[in-house]
Amino acid sequence: MADQVVWRTSLGARIASTGLGLLLAASATATATGKAGSHAAGVAGFAFSVAAVVSAVGGPWLLAFRPRIILTATTVTVVNPFRSITVRLELVRPRVGPDHRGVVIAWFSNNRRKSTQAWAVQRNLVSWTGRPSRADDVRDAIAQAAERAPRSPA
Repeated sequence: MADQVVWRTSLGARIASTGLGLLLAASATATATGKAGSHAAGVAGFAFSVAAVVSAVGGPWLLAFRPRIILTATTVTVVNPFRSITVRLELVRPRVGPDHRGVVIAWFSNNRRKSTQAWAVQRNLVSWTGRPSRADDVRDAIAQAAERAPRSPA
């Protein structure tokens, strides 16, 4: 395995998210500036336009560009929009699986089972065809790395 492997959201998801964000920002800006009849309405419209543009940039970054899974020789790091978590591979258990919300990674810590979902790779429409998806490839890579990871003496 290379030094580290990074899986991000698909190019199509990033393009669609950016396009939708820009479309919403443009329509919100047009609506806000079109209704400016008085000075107060103009200021409110301007503030609304600024908020729309910030959302158009921040939304796609948060939901489409930030999520990723980083696999190294000893850890797997899941970066979701609002939370990041790093798990040592020796703790990862066989239940690693993809679904429509993301790849589920389970591990044990202090004799308690924990899990997280990685939003970066999801198993969507391709699962209906029976063909392996990118999420299946990620699951297999994490499971194989967890099997190869050295276990600490108990």
